[in-house]
Amino acid sequence: MPVRLGVGAEKALNGCYRRFAKFFLNLFVCYTHVMRQEVKSPCVRNCCLNEQDICLGCARHLDEIIGWGSYTDAQKIEVLKRTAERSKTLKPHFGWRP
Repeated sequence: MPVRLGVGAEKALNGCYRRFAKFFLNLFVCYTHVMRQEVKSPCVRNCCLNEQDICLGCARHLDEIIGWGSYTDAQKIEVLKRTAERSKTLKPHFGWRP
């Protein structure tokens, strides 16, 4: 995803300096794009809540499911750690996938 410099910046930079600046700007954009990958939801589209409001499909609590979209990446990672522990104790149900 190449980045285009504004008209003023294009005129200010010339020759190899322009290529050099564009190269590093594109490198920075690619780096930030790769580093900003979102934490994916553990949802498996197999929702069924147990008595404790834990989804038997993804092992998240109902509050964690509702709040997922507003959580930071660090909070999402903490939820994923808790779901890994919870999934060890959940009873299998119809359509369950390990």
